[in-house]
Amino acid sequence: FAVIKTKNYGKKKLNPFITLGYKGPEYFCDREKETKRLIDNAQNGNHTSLISIRIIGKTGLIHHALDKTEKL
Repeated sequence: FAVIKTKNYGKKKLNPFITLGYKGPEYFCDREKETKRLIDNAQNGNHTSLISIRIIGKTGLIHHALDKTEKL
């Protein structure tokens, strides 16, 4: 965990998860079902939409699925 100082709250812990870019499968967790569905849809030629609020891992999920398909 990185620690930053804030003016009003003292020390605050930062988010321990990577929020920018995909760093590999060792940093990606708990999305097995979503990853499998995304890969299955892509292999079967089905279009898929990922809808969510910002910084929740949509792009990371896509990169993770691509990483897994490259290893097949």
